[in-house]
Amino acid sequence: MSVGTKLREIRLAKNMSIAEIAEKSQLSQSFISQVERGLNNPSISSLKSICDVLEVPMFQLFIDDENDGMIVRKNSRTKISYPDTNVVYELLSPNLSKSFEVVQINLDQGEESVPRPFGHKGEECVLVLKGKVEAQLGSKNHTLNKGDTIYYDSLLPHTFVNTGKGTAEILVIISPPTL
Repeated sequence: MSVGTKLREIRLAKNMSIAEIAEKSQLSQSFISQVERGLNNPSISSLKSICDVLEVPMFQLFIDDENDGMIVRKNSRTKISYPDTNVVYELLSPNLSKSFEVVQINLDQGEESVPRPFGHKGEECVLVLKGKVEAQLGSKNHTLNKGDTIYYDSLLPHTFVNTGKGTAEILVIISPPTL
């Protein structure tokens, strides 16, 4: 079941209208409707706003009831985007209520994984699946090629930049889940 479908089910179960959600979340009715119908990929901040209004933890949207939270089919991955960027995070782990999450990030040439480096509680391990990226961790930069990994304390402000030609793909394992 898609994130949008789950949002709609939760909203209806709470007898709330799209207009109510829009007013309380400060998002437009058309945007919320598009998310519910799978026509728009919401940003992390938009999802958080909607979940706050619905009074549900965000991870609940990513639990797959159909396969007991074990399998995430490629065509059913949850996609999350950052505002004002082309970066899309594909959630590979089926359930954010566990101790870690796995995300695939595809970066166009010159693109960064987040608009501004930031840190958060936890630890991360990143595997470069394709291309060449620069890991910016605090004040240090590390060049990584296909097959390279880097492990770090995620309190360090961090971001990844595609410094190669073509698309770069990275696999990020984050503990505890942050989405």
